This record gives sequence, C-alpha cells and structure tokens, in this order.
Amino acid sequence: MPRRFSLLFAITCAVCLLLGSGLERLQAATYAPVDTVDPIQPRYALGQQVYRDSCGGCHVALPPEVLPIQTWQILLSETQHYGTTLQPLDVPTQRLAANYLRTYTRSLAVGETVPYRLRNSSLFRSLHPQVNVPSTDLVNSCVSCHPGAPQFSYRQLSPEWQSNR
Repeated sequence: MPRRFSLLFAITCAVCLLLGSGLERLQAATYAPVDTVDPIQPRYALGQQVYRDSCGGCHVALPPEVLPIQTWQILLSETQHYGTTLQPLDVPTQRLAANYLRTYTRSLAVGETVPYRLRNSSLFRSLHPQVNVPSTDLVNSCVSCHPGAPQFSYRQLSPEWQSNR
C-alpha cells in the first residue's frame, strides 16, 4: 500500500507541476496594462513604454496601427518632426520603439500612399468617418473625443460622442 501511495503521490505532483507551468506560460503570453490600447506581449512592454514616453512628451501617443509601418519608419529615422527639430533617439532606444511599432502596426492598405499626416491615414479615416480633422492634425485634440488618450486608452469615448453613436 505505501508503494502505491508513493506512486500516486508522485504522479499527482508531476501533473500539478505540469499544469502550473502551463498556466504561468499562458499568463505570460500577453501583457495588458489597464490603460493600454490592446494587450501586448511582455517582450514589447519596454518598447511600448519608450514609444509612449518619447512621443507622449509632446503630444498624445497614437495607437501604432493608425499609421502603417512605413510611416513609423520615417518618423523614427528623421529629426525633422512636423516642423520641430527633435533630438535623435539613441540606437538601442530607437530599436526598442521600432520593434514595438513594427509588431503592433499595419501594412499599407491597397492603393494607400504612405501617410505622413494622421488625416491621410486610411484606417484613421475609416474609424472616424464623421470627424473633421483640422489641417494641422492636432493629435492632442484626440482628447476631446477620447478622454483617456493621454494614458494611451482610446476605447472610451466622451459622453457627447457616445450619444451620437
């Protein structure tokens, strides 16, 4: 009887360990801070933070998928940024942000030219058909409809836009 008990105990422990390690891997598969746009993998969390800190220091950081990867490549590589000269990011920082953006952005839509301005993004226009974007693309104006935009949360709409839906 003790031998059977020992064998049963060993099998039970092995099953528990396997299940436990599987749950840890499942929980680590996505990283979703409360204020983010979409869940991201943990290995891109630092890149997202670099992107949010670098871009969000002057204006709200846009969700990566609003602009195609080709636009992000241009924006990351140049120091002239919409009429302002920026301090270039050091190479490791730029790589972190680029890896995050490359993973969570999109390709150009069929027939779309590379949009340098938000108002020229086909995805942005399709998501905002009734929004009249000013010619200066004031990305801080996103807050008027998306009050959580400074925290990188675009899912919630302001009450006046919710009533128009």
